[in-house]
Amino acid sequence: MRPALELAEDIIRLRVNRGWSQKELAKKLGTWQANVSRLEHGQANPTLQTLRKLSEVFEVELVVRLSEARQMPPHYPDVVQADPAEQEGCQQEQP
Repeated sequence: MRPALELAEDIIRLRVNRGWSQKELAKKLGTWQANVSRLEHGQANPTLQTLRKLSEVFEVELVVRLSEARQMPPHYPDVVQADPAEQEGCQQEQP
């Protein structure tokens, strides 16, 4: 749940630094204040489109990061970690 909370903290910080209310941010995003509240409480699963809109509204860079998995937290039961031995046989798709 940590990434969701980090995103929530970022949204709150950026909004407050600009002096915007949740309602003002919602209007800029074209959504309801309740949706902004859910984002700020880590209770939403925003789409890539929503993340892009947030970066545009806040005029910040959107950074999505993948890193080596240390150990998957128990609240991600349907995420499967790749076996490093199987990765050697993977080839990159050609466009």
